[in-house]
Amino acid sequence: MSAAAEPDSPRSMTSRSVRPAATQGVLLALVSAVLYTATNICLRAAAHCDPYWVSCLKAVPTLLLVAPTVAWAAWRGRPCLPSRRVQAWLFLTGLLAHIGGNVAFQWGLGIVGLAAAVPLTFSTLLVAGALLGRIWLGEGITVRAAVALALLCSAVALLGLHTEMARAPTIAPAVGREPDAFTRALAVATVLFSGIAYAVLGAVIRRMVTGVARPDATLLVISIAGVASLGGLSWLRLGTSGMVATAPRDWAVMLQGGLYNAVAFFLLTRAMQIIPVAYVNVVNASQTAMAAMAGVLFFHEPTTAALFVGVGLMFIGILLYRPASRSPHD
Repeated sequence: MSAAAEPDSPRSMTSRSVRPAATQGVLLALVSAVLYTATNICLRAAAHCDPYWVSCLKAVPTLLLVAPTVAWAAWRGRPCLPSRRVQAWLFLTGLLAHIGGNVAFQWGLGIVGLAAAVPLTFSTLLVAGALLGRIWLGEGITVRAAVALALLCSAVALLGLHTEMARAPTIAPAVGREPDAFTRALAVATVLFSGIAYAVLGAVIRRMVTGVARPDATLLVISIAGVASLGGLSWLRLGTSGMVATAPRDWAVMLQGGLYNAVAFFLLTRAMQIIPVAYVNVVNASQTAMAAMAGVLFFHEPTTAALFVGVGLMFIGILLYRPASRSPHD
């Protein structure tokens, strides 16, 4: 074979085909982060509502979005749902993500505050996601990736510091009295656990959608787990009258946030079909910087040096991070 024909070798052709796919995965994860930021802006406006009820309504649009696609596939005779064993694992993962992730984060947030909860959650998500990708999915971690993760964790911590510095002093604390040391320690552990729960969710989705289950079927089972469990817990806490008594504005805000969340979740799942889960988590962590900027733009929070440095480190960390190799499940 001549030298001129070498660029058309299978290896080079595969390399050329992988790069556009990886770029598509990064863009999907980035758009997902933007939509998750929009979700959090909506949920911030409903922070006075019951966290179980808020989390339940946030999961409803995802269920409504994916259920028709699965039903359409079933009506046309296409295989749409995975085996019952896989469905059971997805349902348990959904319970872990919604209760151990969403609700646990919301409870810990009320004790340790936003400035501590967000850095703890995302730092745990980044590290645990990379470890799960390495151990369970066979996705390598290079020295360059480890340095990028360290920069990203530092960026998240600085953005949390900015949140604390920008918080208005007139805002009342989330609890009526200062929590004791045990309660604060429990809240920190709960927030850390929520990061692990989100990391497990990402790893399971990555494993499922790269050969075991359709993305819409995966989201269907996970959202059913969320709506069923959180709806039942909301009814036990509020009763039917309390759930119905939700103000129309709160209904609109929560469902709007849920719609953004549904599209973001779908795009994130699609990204996990293309790029490693740790890479998805890295790009998705940019929502912490987006949320901080949204606080400045939409809620008139002051700018701080921590904000600018944190956003800069976030940008560098995302550009620096590169997955070691494609997963064997790709």
